[in-house]
Amino acid sequence: MELKIPNQQGDKIMNKKLMSVKLSIALILTAVVMPLVQPQIASAHATVQLYGSTATQNGYGHVFIRVPHAKENLSTVKVEVAIPEGVTGVKPQQVGGWKESRVLSEDGKTIKSVIWSEGNLPDTSFQDFGISVKYPNTPGTLYFKTVQTLSDGSEISWVNIPAPGQDSHSLEYPAPSVMVTEEKATHHEAHKDSAKVKFEATREGSRGIKIHFHSEMKNESYVIYLNSTKNVLTKGKLQDGMLMRTVSSKSSLGKNTELLFYIKGKEVARASLK
Repeated sequence: MELKIPNQQGDKIMNKKLMSVKLSIALILTAVVMPLVQPQIASAHATVQLYGSTATQNGYGHVFIRVPHAKENLSTVKVEVAIPEGVTGVKPQQVGGWKESRVLSEDGKTIKSVIWSEGNLPDTSFQDFGISVKYPNTPGTLYFKTVQTLSDGSEISWVNIPAPGQDSHSLEYPAPSVMVTEEKATHHEAHKDSAKVKFEATREGSRGIKIHFHSEMKNESYVIYLNSTKNVLTKGKLQDGMLMRTVSSKSSLGKNTELLFYIKGKEVARASLK
């Protein structure tokens, strides 16, 4: 009978291959399982909800700060929202199961922030916290920095503001924001106002402008812009609805120069230089 002797070198190679396969499987299982057992942090951000309304300069509205769940098995027990500069008429919404309060600035009048406390928002739910406001006179983005306090005493601060040109979604904890737009006259108002005015402008040399304006509106403050609302040419107050004067521009006047006439923050007329 022929006796077969085991090939020890071949067995070693086979064992190494088996160990390599087992290690690969273990690494794959670890990569799949680890994200499932780690504490879950909220992927959603705190945001502003307007529910179809628009935020316009000098306008009134309601800003709802939506607070997402924060961490698994932890509830939100307090929410504090800082009020941006220029926002007035602040009144916090009465939210069931929560106590609302206000923090005043040193002058004792300006509301610095509003707080909802003594509540309980489970990690499985979200809640809107409303604030009645009057928007500022200047258009632009308002940031309502929000601090979310959890049941273990930890805080999540939604306070990051993007740099110019940066997408806020790229930030880890972006502050809830709302864009305040420029107030625009309705079609009816614009037609009504434009029917009351006569506006002409002629050149006087390379930089001079002779203005002739007539309107039924009296004793109203006006502003005349050169080409855009960023360049103020002149401003003052109408006397008996008449304005006849020559003004000088700081820059040379091009062929397509336009003058925009504003009264009470609304454009009522425009004229191209003759």
